[in-house]
Amino acid sequence: MTAVRFCGVLVLLAVSLNRLNASRPAVNQELSSLFNELWRLDVNRMSPAIDYTISVQGRASFVSQGSHVVPDHASQPLFSNVNENKLKNTTTTSLFMKLLDNYERSTGVTERVTTEEQTETNLFLDAVLQTEVMKRAHRYLVSKGQSSSDLRLFKNQLNLNLVSPLPQTEKHRPGLLWIRARLCWRNKIWNRNHWFSQLDPVLPARKKQALALQRIQSQGA
Repeated sequence: MTAVRFCGVLVLLAVSLNRLNASRPAVNQELSSLFNELWRLDVNRMSPAIDYTISVQGRASFVSQGSHVVPDHASQPLFSNVNENKLKNTTTTSLFMKLLDNYERSTGVTERVTTEEQTETNLFLDAVLQTEVMKRAHRYLVSKGQSSSDLRLFKNQLNLNLVSPLPQTEKHRPGLLWIRARLCWRNKIWNRNHWFSQLDPVLPARKKQALALQRIQSQGA
């Protein structure tokens, strides 16, 4: 989950810096150094072999363009062990997990944001803005003229680029939804039922209900 938050920062940087020519060696080196610094600043990182253990199994086969059929050679869960207490007790992670059921998975379905969901979003963004990772990212974006130094305006930028639902087309989706979309698209590789079983104890109740329905549908397919 820390990786997801870090990916969210990278999504924002990619969106904000799209006018920069990242293929230029100087710009590429600058961004590489920044990303390494952001990684070091993430004190809430889940450590491999300590906070989680990944069970490396069969390799996924090549997927032809336009095909969603992928042989799954993994008979065991992807995560053989996860420190769920750390997940629950890390503020940004626990608040992030409450956002997982706030989006429509299918394209063409109108997003309806409830008052509760907006509150969850605000709490998550407020928590993220307190982290050293986001403070450093903010300073960098301000220095490049890509963000306002006003924290309220920067929060709004985060909301628009990473969290807020947008018209659901393939080219216009919030960053968090893109991350979830890729997980769903590769569910046959990551063994969907086992993957979700690992997360069941820490997912929101509404999400659990949706997952239960997905399991029933996948078993009947």
